[in-house]
Amino acid sequence: YPNPFNSTTFISYDLPKPTYVKIEIYNLLGKIVRVLVDQSKKAGTHMVQWSGYNQSGYPLPSGIYIYRIQANGVSIVNKLTYLK
Repeated sequence: YPNPFNSTTFISYDLPKPTYVKIEIYNLLGKIVRVLVDQSKKAGTHMVQWSGYNQSGYPLPSGIYIYRIQANGVSIVNKLTYLK
C-alpha cells in the first residue's frame, strides 16, 4: 500500500514460522529490476519499502510492475502501479 503509488509503497507479509524469504520486483517483460529481500526472516509480520528504484539505484519509469514473494514453499504474485 498504497497502490498506485507515487514515491514509496510498502509490501507487508506474514510468516507463520521462521523461513527464507525472497521478494523481487519485475517489469512487464519479466526482467527482475530489484530484489527487496533475500534472507531468512523470523516468524511474524514484516514490511518492506520500495521507492521505484532499480537494483543499481536508478529511478524506474512510471508503469506497472510485478512483485513476487517466495517463502516457505509458497509464491505470491501481485501488481504495483508506479506513477511519477
